[in-house]
Amino acid sequence: MYFLSIQGSIQMVRRVLSSLQRASPTTTTSTARANGGDGDQQQRVVVDQRMEEFRHELHLTAELLLLSARLAKALLGIPSSSSSEEGQDSVLMALEELSPTFKTDFANKLLALREQFRALWLTRYQPQGMQGSLAAMNALLAKFISQQQAEILHE
Repeated sequence: MYFLSIQGSIQMVRRVLSSLQRASPTTTTSTARANGGDGDQQQRVVVDQRMEEFRHELHLTAELLLLSARLAKALLGIPSSSSSEEGQDSVLMALEELSPTFKTDFANKLLALREQFRALWLTRYQPQGMQGSLAAMNALLAKFISQQQAEILHE
């Protein structure tokens, strides 16, 4: 049952990503610059820049949701162990049972999304809060990479 819900979520997020990728960036910025940019055009440029930032944020959010759904789907595909452990311990055990290929692909995708997150953060917020916002992502990433690589993340 959960598996079908996750599959439906993945399909929906893929449709959203497809729509975002088809949305073409506006050309108002270059038009305004070419015409010397009057007041109305300059306001339009600011609005277009903000809309493009929002589009990038929505795209990143959709990518993170898709990656989360893929992880949930993979975890649900792991047979339950004979022990009756629940909670965080059972999740950690299940993470260990994921295939090395999945772990590598997941870590690589999460690293790429982490860098996009950093870049977007710096365009809209102060750098001081970024480390706290990256902490959850770093903690998850540490579960998929070696200890030595994880130490690099926290530097």
